[in-house]
Amino acid sequence: MKTGIYCLCRDKETIVRLEKETKRYSFKDINFITGPDYFTFLRNIIENDEYDYSLVIHDDVIMPINMLERIESAIKKADATFGHQKWGVLGNAGISYLNNEAVTFIRDPHTSLIPYNTVPIPVVHIDGNTLLLNIKNIQCSKVEIPKSLTGFHLYDFVLVSEMYKKGLVAAIDPSLYVYHKSGGNQKDFDKVKQSLGFTSYIKDNYINHAFYTINGLVEIENDIKYLPEPFSNKRSDFYVLIEKVVNKLDFAKKKKELVIVVRTQLGRLNYLKRLLDSIKMGVATKDNNLSLGVVLSINNSLLNGKEIDDIYLALIKEYPEINLKLLRQKKVEGYYPRVTSLNNAVEQIEFKNDSYIWIVDDDDFIFPSALTTLVPLLQPSSIIIGEAIRFDEKWDSENSVPSNSKAINDHFNSQYYFKNVFGDNYVPISAVFYPLDVLKDILSNYELKGDYYEDYAIFLLAQNLKNTIYYPVKMVGVSYHGKNTVMEKDRSHWDYSLVTFISEAVNKGIVKKWVYDLCKSREPMEKQLIEYRMRLQRWCHVFKIAKPFIKLARKFGFLKQAK
Repeated sequence: MKTGIYCLCRDKETIVRLEKETKRYSFKDINFITGPDYFTFLRNIIENDEYDYSLVIHDDVIMPINMLERIESAIKKADATFGHQKWGVLGNAGISYLNNEAVTFIRDPHTSLIPYNTVPIPVVHIDGNTLLLNIKNIQCSKVEIPKSLTGFHLYDFVLVSEMYKKGLVAAIDPSLYVYHKSGGNQKDFDKVKQSLGFTSYIKDNYINHAFYTINGLVEIENDIKYLPEPFSNKRSDFYVLIEKVVNKLDFAKKKKELVIVVRTQLGRLNYLKRLLDSIKMGVATKDNNLSLGVVLSINNSLLNGKEIDDIYLALIKEYPEINLKLLRQKKVEGYYPRVTSLNNAVEQIEFKNDSYIWIVDDDDFIFPSALTTLVPLLQPSSIIIGEAIRFDEKWDSENSVPSNSKAINDHFNSQYYFKNVFGDNYVPISAVFYPLDVLKDILSNYELKGDYYEDYAIFLLAQNLKNTIYYPVKMVGVSYHGKNTVMEKDRSHWDYSLVTFISEAVNKGIVKKWVYDLCKSREPMEKQLIEYRMRLQRWCHVFKIAKPFIKLARKFGFLKQAK
């Protein structure tokens, strides 16, 4: 495997300085070049390079001393994740394909936060500071940088665009972590994104009006003249193009097993049937690479064995589309049957080692569209969380749908999952997808006594075992209907549960001292913010009364408008 390193420098003095610096740290045969713009620079490498892989960096990038080892690691990870012939470029910062959020594995003037380790992440835009080009794939796929484009901005967008047009994925990976000393020039970027050359490139290739980039949203006044054109000349939707390429990758095509464990007592069949109806709709449109099973984990039911069997047989007949299994639990004495039910399910059900477990209660329901997006999200190295929406509902005794249901969108805030270190629960258990090995580890190595806060406890412990990734995708609806435990007026069960679980976390050393100190350091700032808000609230009524008089004073020239 032959690997080259290229660096485009602003002048000859920079080349002299960098040659001296890199020689000191045993970097050999770096190709320092000055003169061309970045489009021409990349075009020359792609067309003429004889290396297998080439790393292209800015002249203000500081590489780790063992960068060649990191390059080799990045290549191996990309081959294992996507397939050797299916990726074209890797970087260290960009906009994630999976959630359109900026992800950075870099130190620069904007961030010094030490990033996490993960598998390579497909992106819709890549930052051009560090680009690892898979030269052989690029040349074989005949990727070309348009000769009509020149300059030093948005070459990275065009590079990603041309990769996807030829069926090659662009991704970022922490192996390529560097220190980029420049924060970029936003003003120049804003000028270039409206330039005739770039807007013409967009209009010639895509129908989109807006594009995500690491420097912000790029908006283009596009048209729909493509509609009368022959199908062979039709422009494409940029993000549909990327989706098609990503869906053909090894990691998106790999079979995934998801088991939905439904905790139920079979005492509320109208709730349960609403859940099964939502799963049934999801099964009809789910990805073919998603193997889905549903386990009814029955705990502390008031029904006898024959009644349970009759209901199960009726459900199988009513829902033939669902791979439905029954797990009967022994009655559990005490206040934590739900933890025991989950533990028994993990121990007794036959799962594949790389299975994911989705725990829901019988009065939850899933958003069917979630099952169409799960396959690329479910990676064995991560705990996946999505959005949960609270629904305030009223139910009649027989109907399988509520007589009244109102969404409360801001009740759960899954994106703030990390705040659970402050003892607050932001993520219901039904919004989380757990790798099987994570649940096994937690249930076998930690003493979970008490229900009510078991979702909080399991999630807090799980974060200590694997990375957690949040995706802004609606996964589940959580019903508040007056008969579930979350609506109990007597909060003593909740209080005892929370303190017991946190005690277990404390005594097992889940929160490290430096994490505690880091979180504690923000308390003085929060107190100041609370005091500021209280002062503002005291004067709000005065401002409200004074507002019309201020407007009149300005109108008649007694007060001048601040510029």
